[in-house]
Amino acid sequence: MQENYAYNGWAYISDGSYVKQSTSNDVPAVCGNGVTEPGELCDGNSVECTTLDPEYIGGTAACNSTCNGYNEVNCETDGW
Repeated sequence: MQENYAYNGWAYISDGSYVKQSTSNDVPAVCGNGVTEPGELCDGNSVECTTLDPEYIGGTAACNSTCNGYNEVNCETDGW
């Protein structure tokens, strides 16, 4: 388990052989930790462009640096 793992708005903290749950579910999202937390659309992942917009015919869109959307520069259209 990664240290201070956040899931579904709760922080889980390793403590030896035990895992503690935070007493507050107001856990801030951390962009770049590989976990899509509340307030983030993505976090380090990529998706097929066709899942973002059916007008795309191919390509892959990577999560942007602020985790609030995908960079669609590599998405392909049919050119018409």
